[in-house]
Amino acid sequence: MGNGIQPAESCSSVLDALNNRPKTAKSSTRPKAPKRTALVLGAGGTVGIAFHAGVLKAMAEAGLDPTAADLVVGTSAGAIVGSIMRAGNDLDLVWAMAHEDRNPFAENQPFVRPEVVFSQGWRTPIGLARRVAGSAYVLHRTVIRWPAIRPPLSLQHFYRAGIGSVTEQRMEFANWAGEEWPDEHLALCSFDIVTGQRVVLGPAGAPRPALPDAMRAASAVPLLYPPVRLG
Repeated sequence: MGNGIQPAESCSSVLDALNNRPKTAKSSTRPKAPKRTALVLGAGGTVGIAFHAGVLKAMAEAGLDPTAADLVVGTSAGAIVGSIMRAGNDLDLVWAMAHEDRNPFAENQPFVRPEVVFSQGWRTPIGLARRVAGSAYVLHRTVIRWPAIRPPLSLQHFYRAGIGSVTEQRMEFANWAGEEWPDEHLALCSFDIVTGQRVVLGPAGAPRPALPDAMRAASAVPLLYPPVRLG
């Protein structure tokens, strides 16, 4: 019995035979699967929004139309840019919003307003302490995913996570992308702080909240922004 190792000459002859064998008619006439494209946009805050706007503009100038992608996937800054684009806004508008700091939806307003990026969510030192305590749980869940402990709703309401208010942010997201999900395929990635599992919002069979809430869920920075309750 051999040891399963072939001499080098024998291996070479087998490879040559495989490479030189004639192709069958079946393999040459096999129909090709239609090509599908996905545009994946990552995080980065306001810098990420500007980065994505520049990359999308460069793609368009190179003859690649990002708006024609079969699927757009985004998280954080990518979720914001992807939602704005899928809402029917052209790439020049996205560029103007990010690089010229111009808000086409509000006259004489910049794209990035301080109250949209961060607005104080507490009124008293005690209120701040309660929000910090609630945020500690969220930070804990992002690092340690076991065990999955869901605090009672009464505690969740008393110790609200996130030191910022998102009232202005949600209103602005609605101005940028609308309330309804676009007809084109859009998937926004988020995270369930209780189960520790990734959550994809938008595709068929997946949760589909109002689009501004999905944008918030995909860009909710722990401690800074409160988590979004879905369902």
